[in-house]
Amino acid sequence: MGLGQFIRRLFDLGASPAKETMWDDPPAKVASPPPVSVTPPPIPPPASPVSPMTTQTKRASAFSGKAIRLAAATTAASCGTLWSDTSDEPKGRQDRPVKARMSHRINGSERFDLNELARRLGMGLDELQRVEVRYREFGVPKRTGGMRWLADPNAALKAVQRRILHRLLRRLRAHDAARGYERGRSIVDNARPHCRAAVVLKMDIREFFHSTAADRVRAYFQAIGWKKPAADLLTKLCTHENRLPQGAPTSPRLSNLVNFHLDARLSALAGAFGGQYTRYADDMTFSLPTEDREGLRAFIRVTKDVCRETGYTLHQKRKLQVRRAHERQQVTGLVVNDRANLPRRTRRWLRAVEHRIATGRPSTLTARQLQGWHALRRMLEQAT
Repeated sequence: MGLGQFIRRLFDLGASPAKETMWDDPPAKVASPPPVSVTPPPIPPPASPVSPMTTQTKRASAFSGKAIRLAAATTAASCGTLWSDTSDEPKGRQDRPVKARMSHRINGSERFDLNELARRLGMGLDELQRVEVRYREFGVPKRTGGMRWLADPNAALKAVQRRILHRLLRRLRAHDAARGYERGRSIVDNARPHCRAAVVLKMDIREFFHSTAADRVRAYFQAIGWKKPAADLLTKLCTHENRLPQGAPTSPRLSNLVNFHLDARLSALAGAFGGQYTRYADDMTFSLPTEDREGLRAFIRVTKDVCRETGYTLHQKRKLQVRRAHERQQVTGLVVNDRANLPRRTRRWLRAVEHRIATGRPSTLTARQLQGWHALRRMLEQAT
C-alpha cells in the first residue's frame, strides 16, 4: 500500500459529518428540550498495512493510534452537541457544553417553523416574506492584480441580514480551527499555533465565498433545526445567485458555520501527524513537527481531495507555499519561526513612523492608524 493510500484510509476514520443543533434564548414559558446524551459511533480499527512497508509508511503508521483517538474526539464533538457562544461567561465556564439547554437531537416535533423565525427576528411574517432581495454588484482591484467582485445588498435586505447575524448566527459555534470573522479571534490567534514548526504549509481556497453553494447553506439551516420552508427563506435572504455573496453581513459567519465539517476533517488530518491546522477565511495553514517530502506531497494531495469534496478548489502554484524552519515562515502577515511577531521590515518602518511623529514631522499614518498598530503589537507581546 502506498503512502497516499495509507493516509487516505487513515484519514477517512475521522471524516464524520458535523452536526449541530440550533440554540437561542428559550422563548418565555416554553420548557427547554431535555438533555440527551450523545454517544459517538464506534471507530473501526485501522486496516493493517500490507507488507513490505516503505520507511515513510512505517513513519506514518506511528501516528495511527493518535489519529484514531483524534477521530473519536472529532466525532463526539460534532454529533449533535451545540456549543454556546460563551464569550461573556466567567472564566472556567468557557468552552463547556451547556448540556442542560442545548445537548439534544433535533426531531420532527422540535423543528422551528416560519412563525418562530419571524418571532426570533422581531418581525411580522408577512413583512419578512416581502423583503426584496436585490444587490448592487461592483468590482474593486486586488493588490495582486485582477478584480474582486462584491455584492452589496439593498438597505432593507441588509437590515434583515444583520438581524439574522445577531439574533441567529452569533450564538452558533464554528469549529475551533476557524479563526477569521470570529469574535475574540485575530490574526495573532491564527498564527500562534504554528510557531517553531519544522514545516509550515499554506494553501488558499479559490473564490471562497462564491464557491460556497446555496444548497450547503440550506442544508445547514435544516441540520440545525429549521423546517424546510424556514430554511428556504433564510437561504433566500442570505445567498445571491446560488452562492454566498461577498459583501453581505451574514456571509463571513455562514462561511465558518457551514464549513464545520471541512475544518473537522482537516484538523484530524493535521493532528494525525502531530501538527496544527487553522483557517482564516480562505487561507488554510498547516504546521508539521517533522519534514518528510513524500509524506508532505501525500498530505497536500489528501487536502485537495477533501476540499474538492466540499466544493472548493485550491490555488495550485502561486498561493501554495511550503516553508521550512530555515526559511521565513509567515502566517497571516506574522513571522512564526520563533514566536508570532511582525516581520523585521514592518517593525523598522513602524519605528520610523513613531520617530517622525515624535519629532513633529509629517507621517504616513494617522493617529488612529498608529493606535491600531500599537494594539497589534501589544497583542503580540501578550501572546508570548
